[in-house]
Formats: sequence, C-alpha cells, structure tokens
Amino acid sequence: MRHAGDRYAGCTLSHVTVLTESYEMFARAERVIPGGIFGTRSPRFSSFGDFPAFIRSARGSRITDVDGNEYIDFMCGFGPIVLGYNHLAVQEAVRGQEERGGSFTFPGDVTLELAETLVARWDWGDWVMFGKNGSDVTTLSTRIARAHTGRMKLLVAAGAYHGFDPWSVPGGQGVPPAHRSERDEFTWNDAGSVHACFDRNEGDVAAVMLCPIRHDAMHDIELPAAEFLAAVQQRAEAAGALLIVDDIRCGFRLHPSGASHLRFGLRPDLVCFGKAIGNGQPLSLLVGKEALRATAQSLYYTGTHFFAATPMAAALAVLRAYDGEGAYEAMQSAGAMLRDGILAAARRAGACVRFTGPATMPNLLFDDDPKLKRGRAFAAAAAQRGVIFHPRHNWFLSSAHTPEDIAQAVAVAEECFRLVVAGT
Repeated sequence: MRHAGDRYAGCTLSHVTVLTESYEMFARAERVIPGGIFGTRSPRFSSFGDFPAFIRSARGSRITDVDGNEYIDFMCGFGPIVLGYNHLAVQEAVRGQEERGGSFTFPGDVTLELAETLVARWDWGDWVMFGKNGSDVTTLSTRIARAHTGRMKLLVAAGAYHGFDPWSVPGGQGVPPAHRSERDEFTWNDAGSVHACFDRNEGDVAAVMLCPIRHDAMHDIELPAAEFLAAVQQRAEAAGALLIVDDIRCGFRLHPSGASHLRFGLRPDLVCFGKAIGNGQPLSLLVGKEALRATAQSLYYTGTHFFAATPMAAALAVLRAYDGEGAYEAMQSAGAMLRDGILAAARRAGACVRFTGPATMPNLLFDDDPKLKRGRAFAAAAAQRGVIFHPRHNWFLSSAHTPEDIAQAVAVAEECFRLVVAGT
C-alpha cells in the first residue's frame, strides 16, 4: 500500500495511517460497482491510496474509516452535514419518524408541516416542491421556466455545475448534443458577457441559473461583483426570463436564514436547496413565487421517494437546531479561525497558497500548481495525519467544528505545508 510518506524521503512523518481494509474493500467494490466508487466520493477524485475509501461511522466533526482511523472532516459529506454528524436532535427525529413509518402510499403528515414551515420562514417564497438530490430540483426549475415562458434557452455561467442531468452535465459522453443545444454561457463576474449572452439570445431566454458564488472545482472561489449581479437581475427581468438561484451547495452556510441570495440582494423567481437541509438525510427543495404556482402544478414531476417522511422529519429538526443552537454563527466563527490559522501556517512554512471563499466554504489551492501536484500531496499528507482537506473541491464547515478541532487541523496543515515545500 502506497502512503503519502513515500513521497518525502528523508522527512520524519508522524501518525501515518494504515488503509489496508479500505483498499481491500475498494478492490472488492471494483468487481461489483463500475470504478469501485463512482463520482466525487471516489478516492481517485482526491488522492488514491491516501484517502480512506470507506467510512464506518461518524460523530460531530469526525469520521472513522473501516481501518479504525479517525479524521477531522472538512468536507462534511460534500456539504450536507451542517450541524455535525449524528446530531442528537436530528437523529431522534429520524428514529421517531421511522417508528411511525418512513414511506407510505401517500405523503406523511410531516410533509405539510415542513412545507408550511419553509414558506413561513422565507417571505420571498410562496410554495415548495420536494426531491431527493440537487439535480432533481435544478432540472425541475428549468422545466418550470420553459413551460412558464414558452421559451427554451437557458443561460448559465461557464464552468458552473448544476447537476448531472443531460442539460447540465459536464462533458458529452452519453449525452445527445440536442440536450445541451438550448443553453448558452456567460463568464462569471463579467457584466459585459452577461449582456452579450442575452443579446445573442434575444426573445428566446427562458431562465438564467446562477450559483450565489463561483465554486467550480479546481478554481479559486469568487464572490459576485455588484455590477455582475445587477446585469443578471436587470437583463432577466427585462427579457421576461426567470432568475433561478442554485443554492444547493451554499444554502444555510452564507446567510442566517439559509437563503444565500439574501446576502447578495438578488430577487430570484425560483431557488433550489439541497445538501444541508437534511443534515445527511436525502432531501432537496424547490421554492418558488406565486406567479409560478400554476405552471409548477401543471407539470408531471414524481419520484418514488420524493415524499419519504423520514428526511422531512429530519429537516424540521435541522431548522429548529440551526436556529436554536446558533449554528450559523458557530460555523462563521470556526471558519474564520480556520482561515486565519491556515494562512498563518502557510506563511510560517513558506508555502504560497490561495485560500479563497466564504469562511464556511473555503477553498485552498497552491500557486503555480495547475495539475494540483502540490495540492494533492498536501491533502494526502493531511489525511495520513487525520484531517480531511480536499485538494480539488471546496471544503465545508459545520457547527460541530470546535476550536480544538481547528487548532489540531491547523497544526497538521503547517506540518503538511512544510513537507510540500521540502518536496518541491
């Protein structure tokens, strides 16, 4: 088994983990699952041989792999874990609902309670529809936009990810070109590009879809410029097109209400939520305005598990805990501590890095590292010391990350920065 330490001959490494069972299981998985693990959860997406392949348990800010190694996790399940793993109140809600039943022929009563709670929470939204993954509701939002306007064209920022459905999925394998022909792209934070995109699609724009921040993988996170947002908002309104905000990744981490567009003053017609709303339970939401209710009702949209009661019970518990425990403020504090600590550690170690993005969703990239060689080495060394920092995807903070967690993670980061600097 290859470990991060193999890359640093002559350096003294501490607390190097053993991943024997993880990669024995990965080899077994390759025989029954294409690729062993597919998508972003694969260790091939991070650092193969250094990151764990399978997790056995988790609590608070920490996960434990099948070999018994414990990690402070700064990925939070790629975003869903906003209150910490195995949060007591959420798990009690899950168990209570499961005792009554998790999936019925008709919706559980908790469905209505959650819908009413959400509409009361956000005065900019009048109705809600449910899905399981972010892709369910981002795609639903495009169907509503097209049906409502009678137009087909969708405008998105180049490089943005809005799900795995054919209209959005990166790359062309298995996707007929026609599925992506009715979309056009503008450049993030370039108001002129937005105007040009609307101009060349005049009269045919159904909607523009926008993430609150630019969080493309392998790219510095960028906050939106006021001029850019104004161009998107004004041109959409002038064209009679809908503005859709994709808040799947940012929801509940950029604004205390949970709705990130309020931080930036946007006025969307539809907002897509997922990830954090269930703290690990599979649930996504589309929240819309009254003017779109009839169109939403007219569409055929269904899924066997869309009305599963357990995730909805979890979401209600998440909302209560998020507000009652000051989760937003706790994440902001932990994220600021991590940012300051990481940047100071990098300076002390002589590592040239860029630490970008909001405190609760940061991203770390090394300067002059286009192939992420140093980034992967850093993340691999950190994983071998019990901290999960992803080399190509933004990180996530939860309210369970304590000052002690942050201090330990920063100490590991400084050691790993020194190893990378010594190895370059």
